[in-house]
Amino acid sequence: MRGGEVIVLTSDLGGGKTSFVRGLAAGMASHDLVHSPSFTLSNQYKAGDLTLCHFDFYRLNDPGIMRNELAEVLKDSQAVVAVEWADIVA
Repeated sequence: MRGGEVIVLTSDLGGGKTSFVRGLAAGMASHDLVHSPSFTLSNQYKAGDLTLCHFDFYRLNDPGIMRNELAEVLKDSQAVVAVEWADIVA
């Protein structure tokens, strides 16, 4: 990963989206513990000079605020962004 990548994760509930992000973080040499952002909506993990930003919009009622936060993160060339349930903010 170089930064600037966006990964849209699509599967049913319990389909392994967070497990994929956990593996991605490990592959990026992050030592942070990866947890599902189902209740927090987003988590960030340091991986060297990069930041892995993990969003989960499944429980999102009003996409407006998170749409703005996602837009800000997408401007960061040092961020790798993984989004679960992206269709909710599309």
